[in-house]
Amino acid sequence: MCSAGGTLRRRSARGVIGAAPLAEADELIHMPLSDRQIERYSRQILVAGGVAQERLLASRIALIGTAGEVEPALRYLVGAGVGRIGLHLVDEDSAVRDRLMALARALDSNVAIQSEESLAAGPDPRLIIIGNGEVLAAVKLRRAELWKSAVVLVRLDVPARIAVLPHAGPPPVALEEHLFAPFPTVAASGASGDNAGFVTMVAVTEVLKLLMQAPLPAESIMIEFDGYQTQSRRLAQAQERRA
Repeated sequence: MCSAGGTLRRRSARGVIGAAPLAEADELIHMPLSDRQIERYSRQILVAGGVAQERLLASRIALIGTAGEVEPALRYLVGAGVGRIGLHLVDEDSAVRDRLMALARALDSNVAIQSEESLAAGPDPRLIIIGNGEVLAAVKLRRAELWKSAVVLVRLDVPARIAVLPHAGPPPVALEEHLFAPFPTVAASGASGDNAGFVTMVAVTEVLKLLMQAPLPAESIMIEFDGYQTQSRRLAQAQERRA
């Protein structure tokens, strides 16, 4: 299979692929991709390479938020090939939870999705989507446990913000205070539907970088979106040592 961006090639003895533009094309791949996976993820493989795709298929992520806010992220994660997703709904409702789990399996029958009882279960990276004060309060209450793994945290108020915390450990004090500032009043809160979807997509992209083991930034990063001017800015936050 060829494209302007590069060439997918199969090693016939192992049935695996490499992406020509990347140095990793000749790395040993431990989990060969099937023909179905090569076809399904061909565009991603051309960009990131076969090893990166296999890392996604073997990866785990915890997804936290309300049902309405996590559904777009769930679709993106399943579509990208994340192998196992732990779902924690702050507005826990068994019928809604079952619907989302059924949706994930319908998108890809191979995805392993399970309901997480704890907000901070396991050492897996976490994608946290905060769209209202209830979620903010629940996450703030358990934040000490959340920092035990890499975290991408999204606030969908105005301006919308994404914090990328690539390393385990508490974020800088100033950043933590900014992330857990009180939610605005109902009249002023909530990103517009289109903007919320875009911000969620950007957040998932940051999560995929972590799961593919792309080079990690040395510092925590916050991305802030100005919904009125459709602009964003990245603010690096030096990691602080705490006693």
